[in-house]
Amino acid sequence: MGDPEIRDASARWPAEDGESSWDRLTRLRRWRDELESVIQAEMPAAAKDARRHGVGAAELARAWGVSVARISQVAPVRTKRAK
Repeated sequence: MGDPEIRDASARWPAEDGESSWDRLTRLRRWRDELESVIQAEMPAAAKDARRHGVGAAELARAWGVSVARISQVAPVRTKRAK
C-alpha cells in the first residue's frame, strides 16, 4: 500500500490543524524549493572548500545526492602543469 518511505515522511510532516491535503502539499513543496535555493547558493563554496581539503568528487556527489558532473562543474579539479 504505497512506498513505506513516503508513508514515514507523511508521519514526520503531518498536516497542520484545518489544513487540506492540497494545502499541506503546497506547504511542503514551498519548503523544498526554499531548501533547494539555499543549497544551490551555498553549494559552490562548500564544494570548493571540501575539494581543497582532499574530498573526492564522487564522495561529495554521493553525500549531496547530485552527480559527479555537477560537483566537477561547481568545483573543478585543478591539476598542476609540468614545468
